[in-house]
Amino acid sequence: MSDISCIILAAGRSTRFPHPKGKLFYPLVGVALIERVLRTLSAYSWKECLLIISPERFSDFELIAKKYNVNCIPQNEPNGTWDAVKQGLPYVSAKRVVICNGDMPLVSSNLIETLRSTTRPFGLVSTQLSNPQGYGRILRDEFRNFIGVKEDCELLGEESYIREVNAGLYACDVDALRQIELNISAERSEWFLTSIWKPKSVYSFNTEVILERDSRRVLGVNTWADFEQVEQAYYQIERENIVRQGAILQNCQHILITGKVNCEPGATLYGPCWLDGDVTIAHSAQIYPFSSVHDSTLASMSCIGPYAKLSSSVAIGEASVIGSFTDVKRSSIGKHTKIKHFAYMADTTCGSDCNIGAFVVTCNYNGKKKYSTLIEDHVFVGSSSQLIAPLTLHSYAYVGAGTTLTQSITSYTLVTRRADLKQRALRKQES
Repeated sequence: MSDISCIILAAGRSTRFPHPKGKLFYPLVGVALIERVLRTLSAYSWKECLLIISPERFSDFELIAKKYNVNCIPQNEPNGTWDAVKQGLPYVSAKRVVICNGDMPLVSSNLIETLRSTTRPFGLVSTQLSNPQGYGRILRDEFRNFIGVKEDCELLGEESYIREVNAGLYACDVDALRQIELNISAERSEWFLTSIWKPKSVYSFNTEVILERDSRRVLGVNTWADFEQVEQAYYQIERENIVRQGAILQNCQHILITGKVNCEPGATLYGPCWLDGDVTIAHSAQIYPFSSVHDSTLASMSCIGPYAKLSSSVAIGEASVIGSFTDVKRSSIGKHTKIKHFAYMADTTCGSDCNIGAFVVTCNYNGKKKYSTLIEDHVFVGSSSQLIAPLTLHSYAYVGAGTTLTQSITSYTLVTRRADLKQRALRKQES
């Protein structure tokens, strides 16, 4: 185990972000902000990991703290970030500590690793923002040497135009922290952690500044506008990840990725579409607009959509087509199979070279239990047919349009089941 501890600052009152449990529990793509931070930090070995919280939020944090093996330490009075760190220091047994704001959901593991590797007594992360309002500024001399940090409320004159900001990530020697005494800020009646680096202090000259060039990774959330910015940054980062894998994106601003997506070169996605969970897309596969793919695998040259939905462990075979308004769930589709219009396939294993007509439904649920359907290779199912599971359609079986099928059929068999057609002449007054 490394001789490094971690303190996460999560005791803020969220006065600018209305939410019943506070901003840190607001979900970013289904996962609370604080949990995203904990996920990243949990990838490392810490001597101890401490979560500094407001005492009235203890019950809210308790469950998530157990999940990530984190100890909750209350900050009884909201006296600022330095006071929050002081509450945690008695519980730190390591020689060095990483301090992280809890509202930084996009922080990367690479940045944490870089911070852990710093060797000077103090380290902090900075970044460049086009609109730095609300952030503490990094002060440098004429030779670009770091000389200190000033909070936004403390800035004077042209200091407010400085674009390099303090990100809220630190690495410090624990013994050095314990020896520091800071004065309270007259402007806000609280102790700022950044007062350690007041301009030209002795601590500033013993500090390594890490410039994070991707400012999205250190964006914080204080207001709803901040959250919107972070959410868009999340989607943008995920899209960039699959582009680096070789995917081709069209109308990319409307492609939402909320899971772990692996794409082979040449896979093409047309927005708007949604990829969620574990998704694998092979080369030359295509996902057309208004489609959603959840926990599914697409083989090469397969086509999905438009307006298609795949969910709950679906596997689509090579060069198969899942067309418009088709819903496939918990199913496997073989090679060169076409399900092109308005179909519902659930709990189905479908072979290769099949043709499933429009409005075909696998009726898999009887109100108590779900049943499976097996469709072997080279099967044709005509439009508006219902397949009442459980049943098997053997190879080269043909099901005529409009058939309600309640039992398995053998190979090379044609099945139709329709009501007899009745005709009668209409009298003139009826027509």
